[in-house]
Amino acid sequence: MPNLTERAEQALLGALLIDPGLMAALSLRTTDFGSDLHAAVFYELQCAAESGDREADAADQEATIIGPGYAAELRRSCPDHRNASAYARMVMEAALRRQLREHAERLQTDAANLHYDVRRLEHADSRAGITAGFPAATINFDDAHNGSLALRSVAGHQLKLAVALRSHAKAFDPGRESNTPDPGLSSGPAAEIVVPSAAAATRYAAIQPSSERADPVAEREEHVLAIIVQQDDAARDIPGWLPPAAFAEGPRRQLYQAITSLYALGEPIDQLTVDWEHAKMSAALPPAADASRALDTTYAARLARVAIDADAAMESCNILFRTHVNVADALGNGHRVRPELVTGAARPLAILPPPASAANPEPEPRI
Repeated sequence: MPNLTERAEQALLGALLIDPGLMAALSLRTTDFGSDLHAAVFYELQCAAESGDREADAADQEATIIGPGYAAELRRSCPDHRNASAYARMVMEAALRRQLREHAERLQTDAANLHYDVRRLEHADSRAGITAGFPAATINFDDAHNGSLALRSVAGHQLKLAVALRSHAKAFDPGRESNTPDPGLSSGPAAEIVVPSAAAATRYAAIQPSSERADPVAEREEHVLAIIVQQDDAARDIPGWLPPAAFAEGPRRQLYQAITSLYALGEPIDQLTVDWEHAKMSAALPPAADASRALDTTYAARLARVAIDADAAMESCNILFRTHVNVADALGNGHRVRPELVTGAARPLAILPPPASAANPEPEPRI
């Protein structure tokens, strides 16, 4: 799957193909695109939008410049053309981060060159040696020692600034390729997950060997994430009342935190915006122990391909909420909860007595 920058550019171009009138609300330049092909397509779309006969120009442009096959692919790459402004902001942010990276590289090169010049000055024995090879109007030091110290300080500041810019640009790099986790790991969903109706799921679980049954909590969490990412009307307000703490620690909770962040900001929620926000929030987390699993920018995109039964997914959402409330109440009352037995409606919530202490000793055994 393309990286986040390519996905954002494709989604934006697809939105403009679907509704050319969206171009008027955008303030993009061709230089904001990382792909030359995408920049050329945007230029053609921009020219078509500025001309009088938009439909004719768009049809001609698709036939001669883009091609009908690629135009159809761009349309399919757009999760929701109504979110074009969000995709445009992503394209602009990716362009800004590329510029930061370019400035960092230029400053680092300049710092290295200046350090070389400092070494030359340190070997100078007179004022003539100081200014050798340098414009007299720009370098006017009292002696070789002061001149070398001044240039060394400038080089050090340039290098520090280069490192800072590079770190900021690399913290979240939407042009980086995603390390999609292995489907066998529990860090992400499989490529396709079919969610049957509640009755069918119950029958299937009854006949399936216990050793082969999937984690019911993980399945419920992914069902909830999938129905939100797919923008189902029934799930529109879930991020407003289901807290992230209802999800188990791990990638699913992190993805849901990205969803709630978008919801709180009033930003559109779809597979691209969620993956983008997830990657930005993950950049602020400590690096993963396993570098191969450090970045996954395709989680929401995979969830968008999941076949979802809305009733079953909403029931999964309700189970997550009830379980979270029950566990929170139990912990608030000083009880212990066995997480391996907390599986929602499938089993009764396992709440144990509070741990023994000096103030709360174990009860005396009855004989």
